[in-house]
Amino acid sequence: MTPNFDIQSQKSAGKRIASNAGLLIGAKIIGTIFGLGTLKIASDVLDPVAFGTVIFLHAYMLFFGEVTTFKNWQSVIRFGTDDSEAKDPHAFGRLVKFTAKLDFVSVLFAYGLSVALIGFAVFLFKANPGLAPNDLDVDVLQKFVPLYCLVLIFRQVGTSEGVLRLFDRFGLLAIEALVLPVLRFAGSVYVLLTGGGFEAFLIVWFIASAAGYSSVIMFALLELRKRHLFDHVKDADQGFKRTREGLWAFAIKSNLDSSIASGFLHLPLIMVTAAFGPAWAGVYKIAEEVMKLLTEGFKLLEQVIYPELAKFVSQGQPDKIWPVVKRASIWMLSFGFFASAIIWFAGPDVLTYLFGETFRPSAYLAALLVPGAALLGCVTPIYPIFYAANKPERAIYVRGGALIVYVISFAVLGFLIGKMAPGWAIIVCNSFAVILALLVARSTLRSMIREKHA
Repeated sequence: MTPNFDIQSQKSAGKRIASNAGLLIGAKIIGTIFGLGTLKIASDVLDPVAFGTVIFLHAYMLFFGEVTTFKNWQSVIRFGTDDSEAKDPHAFGRLVKFTAKLDFVSVLFAYGLSVALIGFAVFLFKANPGLAPNDLDVDVLQKFVPLYCLVLIFRQVGTSEGVLRLFDRFGLLAIEALVLPVLRFAGSVYVLLTGGGFEAFLIVWFIASAAGYSSVIMFALLELRKRHLFDHVKDADQGFKRTREGLWAFAIKSNLDSSIASGFLHLPLIMVTAAFGPAWAGVYKIAEEVMKLLTEGFKLLEQVIYPELAKFVSQGQPDKIWPVVKRASIWMLSFGFFASAIIWFAGPDVLTYLFGETFRPSAYLAALLVPGAALLGCVTPIYPIFYAANKPERAIYVRGGALIVYVISFAVLGFLIGKMAPGWAIIVCNSFAVILALLVARSTLRSMIREKHA
């Protein structure tokens, strides 16, 4: 059968971005609502320390899953776009085989590192009891981290996400985005009805996560079979040594950038737990989920916009990039500040009604996290410019600088103002990122346009 690389869409790039972003944002908003329901059940059933410990274990797993695994969807899009344009199934098969192997190796590394680091942390806390917050039970962490982090083995999703994004199958990605939160909510309801506790919630969260990760792999395999590309992937003779020019360099640089970006997603909660204990981590998590409910689409926009920018570059049209990026940034920033106003006025009473007086501070944290996320929304459409221009190291400079600013701000503000420091630190670091990203992106685009006309 003839391999099929066609994408059945007559929409313009701007309309495709809007449509695909709408699908993913809608799915993520629905998923976040289910997530809030899950947190509501867990916070009612568990005491604040146990609730915060569940939150920490999941965030710890996600941190290593994001930071130490390769984000191969970027490589699939960067090089797969060229293979798609050339209608070359053999090159595409070798590319997917390479990234799939890299997915497998990296999740094994992520699991080993997660277990090793918690072992070191437990040793450090036991040797120096004053380092750990009073309500942090290191024996619980030592017991459950190696077990819960086994879910990382299922998290071989980079290549699968890249295949679905390359072929504009964002509808399937939207369905996949709902599998985990819906199953986790249903499982939490079951735990509530059967009188389960801490361990029951961990089992439910583990199963839901494994199912969510497995679903995206299944969708990608079905897409490859439908397009008669699966056999080209299966039969490809591709190892780690003989790869196409630039693939390893791009994969390493893009992974480093994505790892830094993931630090912004999961590192704050880990730092909050280490600095203020699991009970305050639970308060922070509620605030974070409220922020996600209002701004979930921001980080998804990068995944939607990058394939379109890659097409502009592949077709020799770099001058079309900036208008698309500028329009997206303005929309994201405007919506973010509108969402900030909503949470500022309505948040405290609503969260107190839903979760109890213990979680009233979550609203004030969310009122800081949302404008911080608005700034992130402004800068998010800019990062794909660096990938489309084959300059992923420039994204590393921007995100790395912003992460350093966050850590320093968290430490200084934590000393000065205490538990509200995470919210203000997000605002400071994302303000820095916006300014630096704009300067670097404009320089990158000018260079691309000059090269085109040279």
